[in-house]
Amino acid sequence: MTELFIHTYSPTSSEHEIASPQAESEFEVQAKIFWELKQRGEDVRGEVSIWIRGGQRCRFDLVVFRNGKAIHIVEVKDERRTFNVDSHESTRQPRKYRTCGVPVTFVYGMHGAREFLAYFDATYPRQIKPVELLLTREHIEKAVGICGITKEQADLLGVTWPTASGWKDRLINRPITVDDLNKLISLKRMPRKKMQTESPLFN
Repeated sequence: MTELFIHTYSPTSSEHEIASPQAESEFEVQAKIFWELKQRGEDVRGEVSIWIRGGQRCRFDLVVFRNGKAIHIVEVKDERRTFNVDSHESTRQPRKYRTCGVPVTFVYGMHGAREFLAYFDATYPRQIKPVELLLTREHIEKAVGICGITKEQADLLGVTWPTASGWKDRLINRPITVDDLNKLISLKRMPRKKMQTESPLFN
């Protein structure tokens, strides 16, 4: 196998032994927050750098973005450090970070990571995208039935009323949310001798 972007060196001796750490590192805390936010569908990036006034460089541990804009900065510190809000606010790092127009959270250790994630969920509700599928002829036939399309259904589908020839073909493979498809079916016009509620396609 050709290694294009890595090179592995073999050991020259076993003179030194590497012991497993007892405490989580700042990297592990960052990784925990990064992974959890990714699982939530957030656009979170690590080691984000910008230049600020005076030619100073800021490098943020983590930045959360939505629609391409930063919404929150996360800076991870060792849990064993003593944290005092009053003394910390006067230091250079918080002063610089707070000039970026978004909230900044300093997280101390893995306990702080869990606390931050709970805070994030409460502060930034998840943006759940509606489930979509592609319209098929079967969907349309189930919604329209033998009585034809109604004006309410045409409005929901964005079809000109009264409908022109070939309107069904033009709707094939058009995206529609599951909620809208169920609503479309609920608007189905039933024969007078068979007035009953049509069951939704998806529950």
